[in-house]
Amino acid sequence: MKHLLRAGSALVLSLLFLFGCMGIAASAETDNQTTAIAMVKEQLQAEKEKALASTKALWFKEMLSRTEVTDVAAGEPDKKGAIPVTVTVTYPTLHTGLDAKSKYDGKDAEAFVQAALETAKATATYEIKATVSFPEGKDAALKWDTKAGFPSYKTALTAKAKAANTSFGVKAMVSAMADFVLQHPSRGAKLKFSSPNEVTLTATAPNFESMLYAAMDSTVPRIAYEAQGPNTEMDAMYALMDEQIAAYSVKYAKAKKLKSDKAVSLAFDPWKLAENAESSPEVNAYRQAYQSEYDTFKLALIYRGMQLPDLPALEMPETKRLEGGKSGTKVVIKATKGDGNCMVRFLKDGEVKALGFIRDGERLTVYLRGGEYTMQLGSGSIWYGNEELFGPEPIGIYSYDQVRITSKEGYYHTFTFSTVQSDDKNAMDSLDRDALL
Repeated sequence: MKHLLRAGSALVLSLLFLFGCMGIAASAETDNQTTAIAMVKEQLQAEKEKALASTKALWFKEMLSRTEVTDVAAGEPDKKGAIPVTVTVTYPTLHTGLDAKSKYDGKDAEAFVQAALETAKATATYEIKATVSFPEGKDAALKWDTKAGFPSYKTALTAKAKAANTSFGVKAMVSAMADFVLQHPSRGAKLKFSSPNEVTLTATAPNFESMLYAAMDSTVPRIAYEAQGPNTEMDAMYALMDEQIAAYSVKYAKAKKLKSDKAVSLAFDPWKLAENAESSPEVNAYRQAYQSEYDTFKLALIYRGMQLPDLPALEMPETKRLEGGKSGTKVVIKATKGDGNCMVRFLKDGEVKALGFIRDGERLTVYLRGGEYTMQLGSGSIWYGNEELFGPEPIGIYSYDQVRITSKEGYYHTFTFSTVQSDDKNAMDSLDRDALL
């Protein structure tokens, strides 16, 4: 995207540098091919300067100033010795509807158009073809292929730009503007042109509360497995969470379907944003709300980190029985798909009679003699072994139930579990924020 930020003068220098490099690469070509390439380059530069000087459409002038000739290639001569030349032009895409806006309040429009181009992610390429003939006893002659839009450089690019912008160009430019405003990848962003002065940029951005929850939940195991657990420095914890926030932000933006609790739709005036994004009340409200939630989740992350056991985190077991025998009544435990890994432990008079680990969406069979048991279900993202299980709450989440196992031939029990969810935000209310920060 950096190459879209170049000023017009820098672009001309880059083109000259490019042309110079191409001249070196042409040493293996015939003299006529070298001459043909040189003629095309000279004419291209003249056409570009002419188009920049003559066009009044702000959007096209800004786009044209960022246009780059990325290749000029000469083919083999035909039977008459004429050399075919193909030029590849690359340019940023931009909605042609902005042409109407440019006829109104000039400075505002210019700021928006420039901002839109500078943040545009999409580019389009266009090939221009020409033929250079070498008649005997006469100067070489350059002829542009009129089907490609020449001899007008402006006409050629305008025609191609309109075609490209009706497809991916509009979406890319608008999404880039929304990303710039929201500081998170947007989804479903679009521009609505009611009139030249009534344009709305609507962006569907990640619901940051949902995004931060997901980021924090995935950061805690990284602290346990990749860092020093409860001994990890706070700044290191924050850095890990920021990585996860960035990852989930992109994940939410790319998701084909997103539940309403994971997205929020915001509308902006793009012209005002172009003047000063910081002055937009919508932008400020979104950023302030995000910062407030981010600070809260930083505290929740520290709270979680402080609760991690000072023990090595172990690899998650496969679905299997970890303790207990193979005699007695058959007990089948099913883990609900999508709820994550879980463990189940059956205790009688404080003694473990069976312990099993069940991977997400799988099932496990244990065997118990008839009688009353305390059934403990646990879930979490870090495993510390048969004694510490998923770690203390809130690192691991546990629930307990009293169950009766029937000892009868041909009889078996089935339990289906959904994992218990924690509420870290409520737990944060009792923490000393100043002390933690």
